[in-house]
Amino acid sequence: MRIEKRVIRNIRKLRELRLLSREQMASELTLSISGYGRLERGEIDLTLTRMKRIADILNVNLTELLDFDPSTVLHKSNGTAKPQFTLSEDEKQLYYREKYISMLEMELERLREENRELRKTMA
Repeated sequence: MRIEKRVIRNIRKLRELRLLSREQMASELTLSISGYGRLERGEIDLTLTRMKRIADILNVNLTELLDFDPSTVLHKSNGTAKPQFTLSEDEKQLYYREKYISMLEMELERLREENRELRKTMA
């Protein structure tokens, strides 16, 4: 995976784990909501300055944007590591609900694309 895609994926995961909306991130970065959406989709270049600002907003360092491992958030490794974030039950429920909605939206888009492809072959 290209490093830009990995960083963008990590930014999104960290944003979601911090329970920050795209609107909040856009506001913090002084971007429009659509501009921030383009950033998360990888449609605009991610400068080092902007990466540093995002890391500050997400309260992580730059290396965590590069090498973030989401399993460290919700799982303990060999019983010694502490989770990076402590979420209340309500926050966890909201997080999982949003993740489920996101997964459904991705599946819906995949099915729409498959439908478009089938229509092309039948035309």
